[in-house]
Amino acid sequence: MYKEVKENGDGYDVTMRDGFKLHLSKGELQLAAREARFKGDDPQMMTDANFMYAVSAKRAQMENNDGTAGRSYQAALNSLNDGEDSREGLDRLGLKGRYRPATDSDLRNSKVGTVEYNGHSMAVINGRIELWGQRGGAPRSGLATVLF
Repeated sequence: MYKEVKENGDGYDVTMRDGFKLHLSKGELQLAAREARFKGDDPQMMTDANFMYAVSAKRAQMENNDGTAGRSYQAALNSLNDGEDSREGLDRLGLKGRYRPATDSDLRNSKVGTVEYNGHSMAVINGRIELWGQRGGAPRSGLATVLF
């Protein structure tokens, strides 16, 4: 997912695929995991999801997402939960230029990507929507994106 992650002092130094660099503290990671409230039965997937959410929030803070996220890490977490523009989350994870528009059929046929309905984006893995750590059904028609 990332170009590099190194444990450093009180947290992690992360270099994204687009070259963006940040430092995420262990405290910020713990706060993000509490705020995310992800649920699931795959511990590794939960760890990865919490880390990605925490890193996304840190970048949102550094870039002052929505004009409010620069106030604090908590404000950045809040800014992620009030709706995002299409594909904004992918860009914030350093994936700009590593995805393309797709169809819901592409996603149902086991491509990895996202689908958006009514302003809410969801990951699609192995042809099924991820719903806060739970496996959902096949994606229906929406704004679809596949990663490459």
